[in-house]
Amino acid sequence: MMHKGENLKTKSIVFLGLTKNSAKTLSYFLNFFQKIKKEYKNCYLIIGENDSTDDTKKILNKLSKKDDNFFLVDTSFAKKFKFRLEKMANLRESLKIEIRKIKKKIDYVCWFDLDDVLENSLNVKKFVESNKKLEADKKLFGLSSNSKPYYYDILSFRKKNFFTKNIYIISLNKNLISGFSLRKKFIYDIQKKIMKTKDIYTISSFNGMCIYYYKYFKLSSYLEKKKIMRSQVEHVTFNKKIHNKTKKMILLDKNFVLNLPKEHRPYDNLISFCFGKLIFYFLKLLKP
Repeated sequence: MMHKGENLKTKSIVFLGLTKNSAKTLSYFLNFFQKIKKEYKNCYLIIGENDSTDDTKKILNKLSKKDDNFFLVDTSFAKKFKFRLEKMANLRESLKIEIRKIKKKIDYVCWFDLDDVLENSLNVKKFVESNKKLEADKKLFGLSSNSKPYYYDILSFRKKNFFTKNIYIISLNKNLISGFSLRKKFIYDIQKKIMKTKDIYTISSFNGMCIYYYKYFKLSSYLEKKKIMRSQVEHVTFNKKIHNKTKKMILLDKNFVLNLPKEHRPYDNLISFCFGKLIFYFLKLLKP
């Protein structure tokens, strides 16, 4: 069912993505991008790439020569950051700044992860419905995606009176027994709780995709004091600033569904948790 809202064919949208060694999954998004162009007046794509050792850069360079609305940004400065969350905040801020080079009016900005969350899960019709849902609800500054069978991105999730633990700190616990116990209580059980709830109004959520009104998006920044950037995921920093300024929310849209990355699936017991982590790190070692 289409939600009421202005015709998106009068609107412009910018898609943003960061990538490194994603040659195997890039085609899913690039195919989606070619199809979604028909639904908007103007459709732009800005991708930041750094230090890929596969064909990622080759694929993106080829596209940049064919499409004037595609901008490839060298983000190799990322290597200077020791802390991952600080690096991600600076990478996202750099692409946010790149939007200013587009001189035409922008209505929406949409971040997408460009990894395996996209495999067989990008649906143009569902995306348009989600954008129209955002357009129709004046309480919102953004709309984020869901995943099945479980919502996975607890790190970026913030909702009043839901939970207050810093999931990033929990995720750093390398002790298998206490690590599993904490993850089960504050991550896995929360993932299952979210799936039992209908569309959720959040202060922050991402889960692989988030559409923003550009007029609210440009009010915020991913940058913060180093201590905060190194311990708080960049989406939370960014989204909380918009919420504090506008009192509006992000809708976690249960109808726009991306893949659940294998490393983020919840485990029911310690044995399956240990086995899953073993497989994950083994496969990670095999990657170039």
